[in-house]
Amino acid sequence: MARQAGRRLAAVALLLVGATAARADIAPPYGGWRGARRPLPPASCTKVRIHAVDGAQLDRQGNAGTLSANGTASTGGWHDAELRLVTVDRNEARGATAIYELVGCPPETSAGGSTRLTAATPLPPARVHRIVIKAATNEQTVDLDAPLPPR
Repeated sequence: MARQAGRRLAAVALLLVGATAARADIAPPYGGWRGARRPLPPASCTKVRIHAVDGAQLDRQGNAGTLSANGTASTGGWHDAELRLVTVDRNEARGATAIYELVGCPPETSAGGSTRLTAATPLPPARVHRIVIKAATNEQTVDLDAPLPPR
């Protein structure tokens, strides 16, 4: 009798586990079952060069520093701007040239107007004397050998 009760208990446990595993494909909605409304996470995008780079700034602290650039996208709704390092050209006698591109996520649907974007990144560790930031229609050059303007 104990053996039969053990088999029944095992069968019930298998049914419960099997029923749970069969329904594991159903996930709660984003934010949980309690109806909490949270914003959906941003969808990943393929970043492309924005329309134009308008300016660049360099904030140096010794051999380190931060490069920031601002630009204009051709339509509204662009987001997540980034300065992406493309290459470091070490063929020059004075030092290397770092080439960046100013990229961002385009809107899923075309929006009117234009979007101003800003991005920043640390300077590369190589001995760089010039930085070129490229956009779709133009580029900006920052010469690191030039003296900094007074603040």
